[in-house]
Amino acid sequence: MSTDTSYADEYDALQRMIAASNRTLKECAAHLYPHHKPETSYARLKTKLDPNGTEQFKFYEVVALMVFCERFDPLFYICDETLHHRPERRASEDEQARLVTAINQAS
Repeated sequence: MSTDTSYADEYDALQRMIAASNRTLKECAAHLYPHHKPETSYARLKTKLDPNGTEQFKFYEVVALMVFCERFDPLFYICDETLHHRPERRASEDEQARLVTAINQAS
């Protein structure tokens, strides 16, 4: 994702995240609300994505969507709004090395 992207608001960031991922709204809804019927999950997600909707996202739902979509537009929006630098993603090799070190130290 380009770091020069700006977002109109949090809803724009959420909608762009889903649109740019390889996930459909129905897949995202089923991931967030697996205990509901598919049509209920979909309607709930659509309501939460609507700036005039009656429901808002919980923090854990936004995190779950970012992980599921493998996109971090809401995080970048928060960084932009709070005047923080956007974070860099850790390289998987660095993370693997960190885990090996942690396991070795624990043994």
